[in-house]
Formats: sequence, C-alpha cells, structure tokens
Amino acid sequence: VDTTVELSLVSTDVIHTWDVPELAAKRDAVPGKTSKVVFRADEEGVYDGQSATFSGQAYTAMRTEVDVVTPQEYEDFIAAQKRDIQAAQDRVVGLIENGEVP
Repeated sequence: VDTTVELSLVSTDVIHTWDVPELAAKRDAVPGKTSKVVFRADEEGVYDGQSATFSGQAYTAMRTEVDVVTPQEYEDFIAAQKRDIQAAQDRVVGLIENGEVP
C-alpha cells in the first residue's frame, strides 16, 4: 500500500491482457515484447481482474488477484518465500547426496 509498483508484462505464446481496473488501465503482454504497467494502491485489500483478450480455450478462466498489504506484510511474505525456497533446495541437495535421486 502507498507504494508505486511497476510490473513487466511478457508472454511466451499469444497476446494476454493484464486488466485490474481498480489499479490501472489495461496493458497487453505481447510475445517478443516487454510491456510495463505502473500502479499505486492507496488502500489495502484485494483487487480482482480478469482476462480481457481472447487468448485461447481457457481465457475465460484466467483471473488476476492483487493483494495490497502493508510494507511489513510484504517483507514478511518475501522472507517466508526465501526460507521455503532454501528449504526445498536443501532437501533436493540432501536427496542427491544420499543417492535418492538418480
């Protein structure tokens, strides 16, 4: 919350559209290009978006959810992600070292 966010949008297959109307105008993700979307949320909460470009069979199920939280909640989330990733890496290395993974 109260932080300017810049997202880089990329697509590896077809055009997709990032559309969260309460946060920013629609932006396309086009294969071979990088698009930017910048927004700033003034209030905590959940902001919903959906696919805005027909991009294949499952496009109607494509949803976006942006959780706007305090800076401390965000930092706690990042720290937890780092711990979880490190624990997973340590487990894989342990399995390899014990000969449990070919």
